[in-house]
Amino acid sequence: MYAAARALLHSIVFAFLILFLTGSSEEFLEAETEYAPQASIDGAEAAESTSGAETISVSSQQSVSPAAIRINAIGLDAEVDEMGYTESGGMEVPDNGEDTGWFSPGFKPGQQGNAVIAGHVNDRSGPAVFYHLDKLQPGDLIEVTGEDGEKVTFEMESAASYPYDDAPIQQIFGASNERKLQLITCTGEFDNDAGTHRERLVVTASAVEN
Repeated sequence: MYAAARALLHSIVFAFLILFLTGSSEEFLEAETEYAPQASIDGAEAAESTSGAETISVSSQQSVSPAAIRINAIGLDAEVDEMGYTESGGMEVPDNGEDTGWFSPGFKPGQQGNAVIAGHVNDRSGPAVFYHLDKLQPGDLIEVTGEDGEKVTFEMESAASYPYDDAPIQQIFGASNERKLQLITCTGEFDNDAGTHRERLVVTASAVEN
């Protein structure tokens, strides 16, 4: 019964998350309209690590409350903000295009289940934190660092795009026998009538066992 209730909870939250990623705020709606096309980043250099935190070996049971995410393959090194619910019952999200947001009422990265981190594809100034997420390839590594310096490494497995109003909610947010990470952003053409990109890009990765 608990599992069913949790699945329902995640389903409701993801519906609100989709509404957020439509760029409902004036700032991000304007940005998405202007920067909808995505450019190639062939040859992009990997981001250099600026953290002095000691790398801690992660067991198969290790999970973290994420503070940072790093993806060398696309030169991404960003903070992860803890996000809960808004007063209206939606998912809180970063108020800028540089940070990402982890849905903290859900699963932690490294925990058995689907942990979710979302980010904007663009903002008022141009490409945002997840602008190049669609360039990830199977095998690319995603490193999530916890508040105390613990690190969990994930390996990208697949990417899929779904209509913004029709996504496999349970598959993305629900329980799993594996330790999964789901990265979400907007993609596809911008629909002026709907006020959002027509699709959501979901990148799925699995924890690397040490």
